[in-house]
Amino acid sequence: MQPTNFRFEDLPNIMAENNKLLFEVKELLSVAVTPQKIPSDLLSISEASDLLKLSIPTIYSKVCKRELPYFKRGNKLYFNKIELLDYVKAGRRLTNAEIGDDAVMKAAVAMKRGIL
Repeated sequence: MQPTNFRFEDLPNIMAENNKLLFEVKELLSVAVTPQKIPSDLLSISEASDLLKLSIPTIYSKVCKRELPYFKRGNKLYFNKIELLDYVKAGRRLTNAEIGDDAVMKAAVAMKRGIL
């Protein structure tokens, strides 16, 4: 069908073809415009605050002192959930039993070397 030779009888076919093309364009736009979601392992500052049980100003303070690992894109802070959990685990204190076991191991090594 040429664009300049339209007849009234061709109008339903032309409209059907236009509707089909419009539907295809809508499909392409809906796929292209879908906003990208933040990956689930990245947290906003409020989510990091909930995870660490710290206030938001405390989070900002720790970020300023570079105590917390973070990403900054523009004016927005993002936190990796795994890195935050590793940060919490790094502050773990040993129990008395673990300290005793460590002392026994060190004493055994020292005796084996002849230091004690």
